[in-house]
Amino acid sequence: MKTLLLLLLVSLANIGFAQDEDTRVNSTRGNHKYHQFKVGATSYLLADNVNVRATPSSKGAVVTNLPIGTALKITEVSDKKLRLNGFETNWYKISFKAKDDVTTGYVWGGLIAEGAIKSANSSRLLFLYGVASLKEEGNSDRGLIQVRACKNKRELSRVDLKTAGDYLHISHSLANYGNRGLTGIEDIIEFEEIEEMCGGVNACSIIFWDGKDLVYVKTKRPFGDAPFYASDNLIFPDDKGGAKGKIIHEEQEGWYDEDKEADVLTSHKKVEYAWTGKALKQTKVLLDKKYDVEYEMKD
Repeated sequence: MKTLLLLLLVSLANIGFAQDEDTRVNSTRGNHKYHQFKVGATSYLLADNVNVRATPSSKGAVVTNLPIGTALKITEVSDKKLRLNGFETNWYKISFKAKDDVTTGYVWGGLIAEGAIKSANSSRLLFLYGVASLKEEGNSDRGLIQVRACKNKRELSRVDLKTAGDYLHISHSLANYGNRGLTGIEDIIEFEEIEEMCGGVNACSIIFWDGKDLVYVKTKRPFGDAPFYASDNLIFPDDKGGAKGKIIHEEQEGWYDEDKEADVLTSHKKVEYAWTGKALKQTKVLLDKKYDVEYEMKD
């Protein structure tokens, strides 16, 4: 089963995504637990007008107030915790530069970005992400992820995304692929959630940065439960098979034949879209085919 799962994951990687690590401008991977940081780690403030406290408490004296995007270093993890917006995490002692002097104080971990990446066009433009709120649903923690754009410590735009699965048990990351040849767009950002197991969560939310606003586009949901798979991909103008001014949505379903070491397709669909500046607009169905094949159970 482990060998088959590995082969399936490789197969999905080969046919499911036009974007790969070689085409990323930059990326960041968060922790498996929300807003948890180690001593020595560097990050940025996710929120704006953050009160830095003299002690690890919301009642502690305010020593200063810092804007979004302020760079900071974790110097100490406090045992004190605060529950807010449905989730609990530690207070952290941080060091930062303020008025040319290095200053220290305490900040609640929920106000610190889990990850930060830069724009393809400006090193001063940052995209930050972290939890906005969580809510228990059965045995899982689901909620909203916030992605914020800031420049020169000023927030420009924000978008919230619903988590695809239990945020406590998935690997999550943020990556920037530049504009991939799409006119009117500066950065194509992907927030990815992966649960590395058969039938686990696999979702990738696409966000466009047009130079002014962050705009949620869609969420890709490839699926794998050995030997079956379903790939879900967006192909941009600069990608292999891309077309100028178009975005192609390609979906495939099938299974992996371990004996032949090959994918067996049951359906294949490709739809062409144009970007209106606010949403994807379907312009043409390029392919919509189902294949007459049957899966044979093996002993």
